[in-house]
Amino acid sequence: MNKKKLILFFIFFIFFYSFSDTTEDKITIPTDEKYKEILIYGIEEEIVNILKNLSKSPGKEIYTLLTDRYKEAILPNTKIELIRYFKNCDNLPDNIINLLFEDAKKEPENLKVYTTLLTFLGKKGNIEHGHFLIKSLDNYEDLIKNASAEALIEMEYAEMAIPILNRLKESETNDEKYLSDDIKGKLILSLGKTKSKEASNYLKNILKDSSNNKFLIMYSMVSLAEIQDFDSIN
Repeated sequence: MNKKKLILFFIFFIFFYSFSDTTEDKITIPTDEKYKEILIYGIEEEIVNILKNLSKSPGKEIYTLLTDRYKEAILPNTKIELIRYFKNCDNLPDNIINLLFEDAKKEPENLKVYTTLLTFLGKKGNIEHGHFLIKSLDNYEDLIKNASAEALIEMEYAEMAIPILNRLKESETNDEKYLSDDIKGKLILSLGKTKSKEASNYLKNILKDSSNNKFLIMYSMVSLAEIQDFDSIN
């Protein structure tokens, strides 16, 4: 009986050792040092490829290397993917937010990069960035207007309700401030995110006018629900 147990033990040991040896050759888990090496010496394609594996809360050294690569990036896609990575980080330093904001204030060289910057500001920005997004609604490029409106939906600052309301009202009284129903609908949704009671009367007036675009009416209902305006239930 003891002999059988000994034989089984050796079979198990040989199998386990062989399995460990083969899999170790096939699986390579990059370390922080390997990531740092790629961030310093890698080509832009390699930088983009490792972003999905990086932590959403990397250390200061990784942030510094990523910032340097963002500044040095030549390909638009590299900048776009770095901006998207920064947008999803949990502990993003203020200096990176400021860097991307400064780029957003420049004349856009590439519309896709620029609209990605606007989306970033919606997620990571503050009140100052919110006012910048409202100002960007005056841009002649529809892509920029749409990106700005979508970015404002991401913001949940109650202080943004009045500026957004004022911009919506301007679009109805000033031809130079005209906004399409599509963009107005996004701004109406952003009012719901602010959860500000100050937006309630404007939204209820949209509901009362059956000639309004049906999507504006629908989005107003959604925003009133988010604001929890119980007076609008009837």
